Amino acid sequence: MSADPGKTVAIVQARLGSERLAGKVLAEVRGKPLLGYLLDQLSHARSLDAVAVAIPEGPQDEPIAAYCQSRGIPCIGGPEDDVLTRYAVAAEICKADTVLRITADCPLLDPGTVDRNVAGHFASGR
Repeated sequence: MSADPGKTVAIVQARLGSERLAGKVLAEVRGKPLLGYLLDQLSHARSLDAVAVAIPEGPQDEPIAAYCQSRGIPCIGGPEDDVLTRYAVAAEICKADTVLRITADCPLLDPGTVDRNVAGHFASGR
């Protein structure tokens, strides 16, 4: 019998301040923000215990926080210029033992791929 891997959390890094396409994570396609498609895909991943969104602190990204709140998804703010600290803060707040790092600009992420990667991580014994 294998040891309990603890809580596995997908943390999605999202921000509206993209230099190439500002606001893309909340851009709508067929009436739904791209972030919504990603969150829907992650909800089908059987290997995840939770999903959270990490955003830069500040008013510019409050629309992301509001969208997450409307969906019941935790949204955690952290330093604008330090993505790693945003992930660390979100992981601590979510009490994550294992973190799957996801970027918000991949709305078509396959939940099966998520499950295979998580399983591969645990099978590696790391």
